[in-house]
Amino acid sequence: MKSLTFVFRIVLVLFLAQSCKSSALKTKNLRPRETDIMVYQNRSETVVREVSETVKIDRKPFSIRFFNKLSDSPNGIFHAARIAAFSHDSLVNTVKFGMSEQDFSFLTPSSGIASSRSGRYDYLFLDQKGHHYLFKDATSQRLNRIADSSRTPKLEFEISSLYYKDQKINIEATHLNQLYLVCFIDRNLNGIIEEGELHKLTLDLK
Repeated sequence: MKSLTFVFRIVLVLFLAQSCKSSALKTKNLRPRETDIMVYQNRSETVVREVSETVKIDRKPFSIRFFNKLSDSPNGIFHAARIAAFSHDSLVNTVKFGMSEQDFSFLTPSSGIASSRSGRYDYLFLDQKGHHYLFKDATSQRLNRIADSSRTPKLEFEISSLYYKDQKINIEATHLNQLYLVCFIDRNLNGIIEEGELHKLTLDLK
């Protein structure tokens, strides 16, 4: 009887391990929708479809990818993604559907973090009062244009270093084990956080 129980436990462990592996592969092999975001590292792209999701990454450069329209800067029309980054999740959990960008000091239009002289963000700023204002037009260097879908370009925000507690840190050297991101893309430009516009992403650093 004991031997049967032992065999059953072994089979169960193998089944669960295979299920987790299949789930991970399924996530990586998903074809992204225009409302998804993606984490890209090691030539592999992990699709983030759920509003709240955790992705494990190595302690080295990575990218956040997403779909968004190009901005029309001369006419003041900006289709921007706002990515706020934190070292803990207390503020992340406050962001919910139906709320306004004005409800959060780190998402208001005036709280966008300035880019470097190159026009890019050289760091992922972990800042409780600001966000990375990410748009693409004819001249902006903040994002890479990866590909076009039927209507909306696929864009990429590259991250190789962090700015945390007034220090510039290479990702390889950080002692943080998690990064918490709020990704808000106001697709209809109405200032309200709605379905298909929000992702709350936890990055586990291995």
